[in-house]
Amino acid sequence: MHIRRLTKADVAPYRELMLEAYAAADGSFISTFTERAPLPLRWWEERIAHEDGSSVTFGAFVDDVLAGTAGLKFEDRTRTRHKATLFGMYVAPAHRGVGLGKALIGAALDCARTREAVTAAYLALTEGNAAALALYEACGFIAYATEPMALRDDANAYRGVVHMWQRLR
Repeated sequence: MHIRRLTKADVAPYRELMLEAYAAADGSFISTFTERAPLPLRWWEERIAHEDGSSVTFGAFVDDVLAGTAGLKFEDRTRTRHKATLFGMYVAPAHRGVGLGKALIGAALDCARTREAVTAAYLALTEGNAAALALYEACGFIAYATEPMALRDDANAYRGVVHMWQRLR
């Protein structure tokens, strides 16, 4: 296993893995497969590495196959420049339980710490996702609020979103 920043050359496997994530773990993401599948490759390229440096995405590779991802978005406004947000965290089911998730989060947080202005990391997860909550807590994140009725599914059922953070320095 190795972790590295994804580049535009990784767009096809990244898109494939994330569409798998949206389909297989539908309740874990705000976006849906139906929303993301028709997006052009340019959109996926920007998600991997925004040209202005406002986001980066890391990939976990097992035998040269992309097995997991985690993205990091940096704020650029003066009053929020100290924040980075973890997004798009996913590890393929066949590769779970071996530390890929922790390694991806670690790489993302290490990257955030290289930016002098960034002092805190944030994330949001769907309420009831116990495995993700345990992973994020193991990586030092602390829940600070739950937004009720944050998401509505096709059956008009609502789910909350748990907001977490950690101080980086």
